[in-house]
Amino acid sequence: MIDWCQSYCKLWIMSITNKAIPPHQTPWIIQAALVFSCLYWSYHVLVSQMVIVQDAHVYKKIADILYTEGWIGYFKAGPLREPFYPFLISISLHLESWIHVPYQDIQKIFQFCFALNAQYLLWIMLRNLKINTTIAAGILFFFAVSPDIVNSIVSLFCEVVAFPIVLFIVFLSSRLRNELFLPNSSYPRLISQSFLLGFLFFLLICTKGAFEFVFPFFVLALFILFFSALKTKNTSILKKSLFVLILIILTAQVPLQFIKSMNKKYNGNYVLTDRGAFM
Repeated sequence: MIDWCQSYCKLWIMSITNKAIPPHQTPWIIQAALVFSCLYWSYHVLVSQMVIVQDAHVYKKIADILYTEGWIGYFKAGPLREPFYPFLISISLHLESWIHVPYQDIQKIFQFCFALNAQYLLWIMLRNLKINTTIAAGILFFFAVSPDIVNSIVSLFCEVVAFPIVLFIVFLSSRLRNELFLPNSSYPRLISQSFLLGFLFFLLICTKGAFEFVFPFFVLALFILFFSALKTKNTSILKKSLFVLILIILTAQVPLQFIKSMNKKYNGNYVLTDRGAFM
């Protein structure tokens, strides 16, 4: 399982940066933390039963609309909750009809995979920050046994989907910043990183609409870098930061505005979700 996680994470990073993470020997205590997470979460996935109440009931209702009526039905019934998580549940419903396994079990497997990716990305970030191995292992063990994390894996709530996306955005933002300051930085890498960052922000906002208010602060950091380069007349960083800024905004906002436009067309509300008037 650990080898699979490592291969998966390295494959993603190599596809983005054209570089593999320098090889490191994973300490035994970190391996123990990752194996413990797999076993502990697997136990809860096997013995827990989803209780469909409150928000979970709302997500299930939206997933039923997507499953039976498609996206047009989703927009006509809207505005509803953010679409990404109900879409995942609708995939589980389709799989249930094909393989005759309850959609709750399929959804728990999906959510187990999201949590596992979050756990490994957390370890990558702790290693890059040069956190003491023992402390890093303690953080990973705490992440594994946290009641909030375990509950999010075995419940029909969207938070578990947001965990790895947030971590990947933080990790990729750091890589992109380093790439911007390289004198011989590769434009293909800048393009792939920028597109992926924008797409991840789009997915995150479509999972938790509140992150739409976080996105401008992320863009603000790039604007500050742009104006700093303009002030110092650093043409290399000036051009690259403007290029990256435009790509990220377009990749995140074009599909987001399309969803809002579809809501406006079919239910008269130019919003992403029913959670608030400004989303």
